[in-house]
Amino acid sequence: MEQLIFVLFILFSLFTALMERRKRKRRAQPPAAPEQTRQRDPEVEEEEGGWPFPVDPFDLEPKKPQRVEMESTEAVDQEAREAEQRAQEMEQQVQELGRQAGAVQPRRRVEELVREKMAREQAQQAQPGKKRKDKRWKLDPQKARQAIVYAEILGLPKAERNEEF
Repeated sequence: MEQLIFVLFILFSLFTALMERRKRKRRAQPPAAPEQTRQRDPEVEEEEGGWPFPVDPFDLEPKKPQRVEMESTEAVDQEAREAEQRAQEMEQQVQELGRQAGAVQPRRRVEELVREKMAREQAQQAQPGKKRKDKRWKLDPQKARQAIVYAEILGLPKAERNEEF
């Protein structure tokens, strides 16, 4: 809707500018027949006031290209050397970042981690002497309420959530 209003505004502005241009051209042409002299009201003059801006965009002359003076070859050579030096510095930074990235241990896949955890659990079950701890979550109504409050405080605002309920 806003886009439609914007387009209509642009069209109205262009139409108004073109009509003002046409009106100005008619005033500038010498009249073919003598017109009757009439007195104008100030309100009518305000309405015919025309384009409120100081310059008419249709009357502007196209700009002529300006001549660019040739710079001395020394200045151009100096700029080229500086550009090469900056490029070499950037290449060195990229190589150093590549070395740093190679030094970091690669992340292990989730599948590998799950397999390791399953192997540990099976090893614990195989040992009869040790009791396995129950690591289930123990929720009572109070802890559930606190979890909801924390989720509201720390999570995304409701307006930014993508959930559909």
